[in-house]
Amino acid sequence: MASMTSVEADARSARRERLADTLYDQFIERILNGAFRGGERLPTEKRICEEFRVSRPVVREALKRLRTEGFIQSRQGSGSFVTAQPPSDIPAFADSSEVSSHVQVLEPRIALESEAARLAALRRRRSDLDALEAAMDRLSSSAGDKAERCLADFDLHLAISAASGNEMFPRLLLSERDAIMRTMTVEPEMMRECSVRYRGLLMAEHRQIIDAITTADGEGAALYMRYHLIQARSRLTDARSNTRSRNTAVR
Repeated sequence: MASMTSVEADARSARRERLADTLYDQFIERILNGAFRGGERLPTEKRICEEFRVSRPVVREALKRLRTEGFIQSRQGSGSFVTAQPPSDIPAFADSSEVSSHVQVLEPRIALESEAARLAALRRRRSDLDALEAAMDRLSSSAGDKAERCLADFDLHLAISAASGNEMFPRLLLSERDAIMRTMTVEPEMMRECSVRYRGLLMAEHRQIIDAITTADGEGAALYMRYHLIQARSRLTDARSNTRSRNTAVR
C-alpha cells in the first residue's frame, strides 16, 4: 500500500508539472501577443485557476517559472506584474516554448562563460591571443552569411573558454553546441531591421571581452562577458531592451 501511495504521488507530481508547463506556455504566448503587456498586473491566482481550470499548485509552479526567467515580478500585497515584454516580431522566429528554451540556454552560460573569461585573462598564452584575434576576424568577415556568422560566433566563445586553461569549459560548451547555436540564430534574425548596426554592436561587445583578456583584466573580462550574455537574454525577452539595443546601434 505504501508503494502504491508513492507511485500515485509521483503520478500526481508529474501531471502537475505537465499542467504547469502548459500554463507557462500559454502565459508566454499572451505576453508575446500583447495580451499581457509590460507593467501590467496578472490576474489573481484564483482567477487563473478558474479560467484555466487548474489547481493553485499548478498556477504557483507556472508563476514561479515565469519569475525565475524574468518575465514577471511579484510585489508583496499587490500581485504579479509583467516585467519583460518580448519583441513583437519574435513569434516569426520562435514560438513560446522556444523563448523559454533560449532563456534556459543563456542563463547557465552567463555563469559558465563569465568565469571562463576571467580565467582566460589570467592564464592566456600568446597562442590563445592569436586564436582569439583570428576568431574575431572570422566573425567580422562572416557578416553576410547567417550560418557562417553563427558558427564564427560560437567558435569565438569556444576560443575564450579554451584560453581559460581548463578543458572542462570548452567541453561543456561543445556538449550544448546545437542549443547554443539555435539561440545565436534567433537573436540576429529579430534585429534584421538594423542588421549592419546591430552586427557592429555585437562586434563591440566581443571586442571589449577580448581586450580585457589581452590586458590580463580578469574582472573586466568576466564583467564584459556577463554584460554581453545578459544583453543577449534581454534582446530575446524584453522589447524595451531590444529598442535600446537598436538605438545604441544607431549612434
